[in-house]
Parts: sequence; C-alpha cells; structure tokens
Amino acid sequence: TFTGDVLSNAATGQIYNNATWNGDLMSNAGFVANQAGTWTGDFVNGSGGTITNSATMNGAVSNAGIVNNLSGAQITGALNNQTSGSFARNFGTWTGAATNSGIINNESGATWVGNGSNLVGATINNSGTWTGTISNAGTLNNTAGSTVSGLLTQTAGTTTNGGALNGGANITGGTLNSTGTILSGMTNSATVNASGTLSGAVQNSGTMTANGLIGNNTFTNSGTTATNGLIGRARSFA
Repeated sequence: TFTGDVLSNAATGQIYNNATWNGDLMSNAGFVANQAGTWTGDFVNGSGGTITNSATMNGAVSNAGIVNNLSGAQITGALNNQTSGSFARNFGTWTGAATNSGIINNESGATWVGNGSNLVGATINNSGTWTGTISNAGTLNNTAGSTVSGLLTQTAGTTTNGGALNGGANITGGTLNSTGTILSGMTNSATVNASGTLSGAVQNSGTMTANGLIGNNTFTNSGTTATNGLIGRARSFA
C-alpha cells in the first residue's frame, strides 16, 4: 500500500499501479495506468495526458486529455470532461455523474450509472447501458441495442435514437430523430422526427413528423404534425 499524492506527472512520465494507492493525481500530462490495483483519490488529467484503468479507481476525474476505463474495470466518481478535446471512453462500469464538454463513448457492453450533462458542442455516444438521466445541448447518439433509463431533456443540439429511451423525452430545443423506442411518453416544443415505437402520452406544441410510428397512448397536438402511418389509441389535435 502506498499513501501519497502525485503532484505532477510530466509529458514524458509514466506511472503504473499494481497495488493499493491512496492519494490524488494532482496533475498529469503523461501516461498513467492503474493495471491491477485499487487507486483511491481524485484525478486531474491535463491536455496530452492519458489515464488507462484496468482495475478499480475511486474518485472524481477532471479530464482535458484521454481517459480509458477498460472492460471489467470500474471507476466510481464523477467525470468532468473539461474541454472540447477531452475524450472519455468506458468499456467497463463507470459510476458517477458526467459533465461533458468533449466526447464520451459508453461502449457496447459497458454500463454508466449516473446523470449526464452534455453541453453545447459536446458529444455522447452511447452504445451500452446508461442508468440515469441525460440533459443534452450538444450531440447525443443512442445506438441500436443501447438504453438510457432516465428522462432525456434536450434544450439544443441533436439526439439520434436507434435504441431505447426508457425514461421518455422532453424536447424544448434542437432536434430529436428517433427510429428506436421511446418509453414513458414525450413532450415536444421543438422538432421531432419519429418512427419506431413511442409508448406513453405525447404532447406536441412544436414540429413533429411521424413516419410509421406506433404509439399506445394519447397524442395531444397544438403545433405542426405530419403523419405517415401514426398508429395509437387516441389523438387530439387542438
């Protein structure tokens, strides 16, 4: 067991942990690998820095570089992807809220547990399981076979859903394109292009195009709707 902080790891520096480390990584511009141990502390990864976790990391991650959480590995702690060049890639399990100004990839077979905030100009690519809500003002891609358990709230940007939005959607800005499944209903005051399945009540005061959309609840419209094969229990057009 080692107890102590890393004050700075330079661009040419390399750190490998294979045991138990208690302490912060206060500044990293080089390469850090948590290979087989447990590292508990907060992690600051600068531009040009790379952190790769193959085991267990406990602590908040502030990232302006690259963070990889590999298959079978676990990170418990919030992520702040600080810059447009920051990249976090999860193949394992990451538990913690995510604030994103760069790119987050939650890969196929991976699990993210925590609410996500995707800021203007940022991208979240979810190909796995996301347990939590997502607030989107950038680009959100929820691919076929993937799930988001909580509510999608979109204020700007674009969401492309080929998987399942199990917590429903509240679209107040930007565009939602869905060919997958939306459960728990949807409220739209922006733009939605939807096919696939939409379960739950729908309220539209924006622009909605439904193409072969299958619904199972009420559809209330006070906006603009173009339908081609909308199937549902009830419709009310104000």
